Amino acid sequence: LKSGYKMPSLYQRYAPYAGNANLLIEESETKELTLSKQYKNIKLSGTLFESNITNEIAYSNTTYSYFNNNSDYSGNEYSIELRDLAYLTFLKLNYTTFNSDVSKVPDYKGSLSAGVKLNKWRAGLFIYSFGETTLPGYSYTDMSLHYDYSSAGNFYLTVHNAFNKEYETVENYTEAGRTLYLGLKRNF
Repeated sequence: LKSGYKMPSLYQRYAPYAGNANLLIEESETKELTLSKQYKNIKLSGTLFESNITNEIAYSNTTYSYFNNNSDYSGNEYSIELRDLAYLTFLKLNYTTFNSDVSKVPDYKGSLSAGVKLNKWRAGLFIYSFGETTLPGYSYTDMSLHYDYSSAGNFYLTVHNAFNKEYETVENYTEAGRTLYLGLKRNF
């Protein structure tokens, strides 16, 4: 059982034209039940969840102002993870279904990830898929390559949205296309 709250920001309360000084504190309560089993290099898990949000702070594109709303979410999450396979360091599949009265929550979310390691090199492939909301569903692929120059650091190259898929998570705001990240990570 988890609970939380979120105070309205000063902007949400007092912004000219959009602000609402009467906004209440957003409160949430989530219940989860997870069962998992590991046998050698295989891990299975399943989760049932339910969330209730009271006085959720939302924005209306009709009135152009903030308001409070109540939302309910529930769903199931399934996962299978395999470790230390012949050539793969890991292979993981996640699938989540959602039941919601909120139009921005997709009906499902899924991911498939795999990783390999050879000496000081590590590579990963990550495929994500999201179901419909008020917008069409979409999928994209990320890739990563790491070189561990020591036990405390690595150089990395990550490609987000490797196949340059066009999609929107908010109407009329296209997400970034193919994006490259090059970096150095050092642990102290």
